[in-house]
Amino acid sequence: MIVDEAHNAVTGLSRDVQARVRPAAVIEFTATPKDRNNILFNVTATALKDEQMIKLPIRLRPHGDWRSAVDGALRTQRMLEEKAKRDKDHIRPVVLYQAQAKGREPNVDQIRDYLHRERLVSPSWIKIATGDRRELDGVNLRDPSEPTRHVITVQALREGWDCLSAYVLCATQKLRSATAVEQLLGRVLRMPYAERRKNPALNMAYAHVSEPEFHDTAEALTDKLRQRISEQREAARGAMRQAALFGEGAAPTVSKDATIRFGASTYRDVALTPLNRLRFQKHLLGNDAVPAFDGDETGEEFACAQALDALEEVEVWLRNIPRHRDSFSLPLLKDNFYPDFVAKLTDGRLFVLEYKGADRATNEDTRNKTQIGACWARASGHVYATVEKVRHGAGRQCPSGWCRRPRAEPRRSAARGRA
Repeated sequence: MIVDEAHNAVTGLSRDVQARVRPAAVIEFTATPKDRNNILFNVTATALKDEQMIKLPIRLRPHGDWRSAVDGALRTQRMLEEKAKRDKDHIRPVVLYQAQAKGREPNVDQIRDYLHRERLVSPSWIKIATGDRRELDGVNLRDPSEPTRHVITVQALREGWDCLSAYVLCATQKLRSATAVEQLLGRVLRMPYAERRKNPALNMAYAHVSEPEFHDTAEALTDKLRQRISEQREAARGAMRQAALFGEGAAPTVSKDATIRFGASTYRDVALTPLNRLRFQKHLLGNDAVPAFDGDETGEEFACAQALDALEEVEVWLRNIPRHRDSFSLPLLKDNFYPDFVAKLTDGRLFVLEYKGADRATNEDTRNKTQIGACWARASGHVYATVEKVRHGAGRQCPSGWCRRPRAEPRRSAARGRA
């Protein structure tokens, strides 16, 4: 079952219909997901802007009454139309007016009369789109001979209404719902022809509002959008830096200047794991000096330690404590990464192991750690592995093959860096 505008399919009736149909899966599409939605794929505003599909930023201006808001929208439309005349494609910027319902001011007819009688807008330039007045039916707003510049409605702008020529929103309703405001602003975000225009003014959207509640909510959304875009750009830059530093093509060096040595005095100041029946045979500090695990003897990390202890290729191993001065770490962009275990193999190499539960096995942090671990292994000739519960079980199926030296692959030369 595919559900569009899925933010509305949250009532008991919607769920009853889904239960009766009994679909194998329910796929939902929405621009305003709820916190409880299981989001499988998300297209960010930054990605849409980079693909030249939307106009950003949104120029939002508050007004003291609805007439001044309409006047502001008119001035913006005229300014944009003059600039659009010099564009290579036909663009006639349209203003979308959200009127009040019948019995409230301004209603549809009041806005239309104000535009025509007070501001001398030609009636042929004005269209009304409501439940019982569908003047846009059959109208092609991208036709150069079509004169429409102003569309007045009440609820039709909320969702599912697309007009690629819409540049200006004039809202007169009191809206406190962030979802409703976001849906309305979305009506003027689409970029004509999905191509960035030469004039910067035509790459932005505009909103004139007469109610403080709408303005305050829209400002909060705009700030939130700016923050999201900034975070997304920073994340993208971070991913690029991560790949440049630690990706397949990176060429790091390994230096002995920062060597970590584990010995009998290591971790004397940390909490230990009280062991009952279970015994470790190969822990460096002995069975009675094992640093504490996340969880008890029934936990996943403890199970991973048991699997490591049982590998015949492992000579000795140690629980590696995060952020301890005596611990082994690898660099990330903003912090250091402390793998869960460090082992010495019987062939003399180190075996560094990180365990991830099912809730973390595929997140960005895990990917970055796996990337730098593999990079360190390539540069040093040692071994790194990430054990994931979703692939290998709760630590009990640690693949011993990771500890064996590949037959066909010779040991890397240290010619590109220091030994």
